[in-house]
Amino acid sequence: MSTHTHRTAAALSATALALLVSACGGGDPKAASPGSDSPKPGSGASQHNTTEKPPNDAELRAMLVKPGQLKGFDVGDKSAGTIDLDKALKGDTSRFLTTTPAECLPLARMYAALPGTEPVGVVGTMGFSGVPEKKKAKDLDDGLDDALKALVDMRPSLISLSSYERNGAQAEVDSLAKAGKACAGGFSMKVSAEGRKALGSDSSSPDALRIDSVTRLPTKWGAAASAWTMKSDEASASTALTVIAVRKGPVLLKADTISIGLGGKARPGLEQDLIEAQVAKMR
Repeated sequence: MSTHTHRTAAALSATALALLVSACGGGDPKAASPGSDSPKPGSGASQHNTTEKPPNDAELRAMLVKPGQLKGFDVGDKSAGTIDLDKALKGDTSRFLTTTPAECLPLARMYAALPGTEPVGVVGTMGFSGVPEKKKAKDLDDGLDDALKALVDMRPSLISLSSYERNGAQAEVDSLAKAGKACAGGFSMKVSAEGRKALGSDSSSPDALRIDSVTRLPTKWGAAASAWTMKSDEASASTALTVIAVRKGPVLLKADTISIGLGGKARPGLEQDLIEAQVAKMR
């Protein structure tokens, strides 16, 4: 494998993983502020008002998929050094991202599974499927080849659970569906300095990304869910992020899965077992 390919793959690895855990994006200085485009309770096209009491942080934490509960999926925990998503998702996240066009913002916010406006509670975690067994490399090239294979085989996923009063959860689902339809031809996004700091992004992480296409995916939950694949293609590699928002009562699951393709197209898709397991634990 050539040195150029090694460099390309290494850069792609840093970009892809940083995108997932730090919501990185691309855009221009004229990008609209996300604050004005954030969905508000009651604004969704599919009205689903509820008087059910939304769960708080502790109650949501009890619903979240835990390490060891799902075969083939290694859920991260704080002891493993993963980003503290609970802390990152708290407070006002509306200034973390900007997009061009502005109506694509709900899609961009799925990169970090950011909650909607005024959530009652929010928790999050990160995990991987396809994690290879550790083995000692024979030489540098052997180690790099193993790393590249792991990069393609591994599929990181980010999950957040948030809860809302009235129509807040459904409004988030509707805003994602609307953005997906409006932004099929692609968009650019950028993460702010505030967002980079909150989401644990280091100075080597990219802060810009161009999405080339957005494609809808069918789901089994009807109007209570919305799923899309966002692709960024280059000559040597491609990256695909598949996102889904699913509402169950006042609780909203936001999840994304990243896929990487070297010398070809990435194979997009959600971790179906993970989504099914997480929805089953929600109330």
